[in-house]
Amino acid sequence: MDKLITLITICVSFMSAIASVIAVRYTFLAYKRDQKFHNENFIFQTKFKSYSLIIGSLNRLITQFQVTLEEMDDSNDEELNQMADDIDELIYEFDDLVSEHSFSMSNNILESLKEIIELMLLSIEEEDDRKLNIFINEVIDKSNSLADKMREELHVDNLTFGLTKRIKSK
Repeated sequence: MDKLITLITICVSFMSAIASVIAVRYTFLAYKRDQKFHNENFIFQTKFKSYSLIIGSLNRLITQFQVTLEEMDDSNDEELNQMADDIDELIYEFDDLVSEHSFSMSNNILESLKEIIELMLLSIEEEDDRKLNIFINEVIDKSNSLADKMREELHVDNLTFGLTKRIKSK
């Protein structure tokens, strides 16, 4: 009888140990999954804020470019040089902004931004109004393409669809 009680005690202890190991493993896996989910959310939020800030700044820069282009006809050489310097400064500020947020960007997005910055810097040196308009239109096209790439990378359409579906179901 004592042997039977001892055997039952050993079996119960063994089963308890197995249950404890399973519980610890499950807890660890749940922690890792939650940590991964938290990190992915953080990266998404960081990218979303960075991309929004960069697109907003780029749009303001393009607008300033267009305003400057319109004012060029009525300006003397000194004013033109000042306008070019102002635009140049804005481009370098935008480049700094891109650099500050580059750690959260994919190479594809970063390369597109660098192309836009280089194109803007080249356009500053151009004196022909028609060529300047071509440069600005090219910058606008690249900017629109960049915004589409950013939306694609963040899967904004899928998220919007999922959100709409969730709201309609309530």
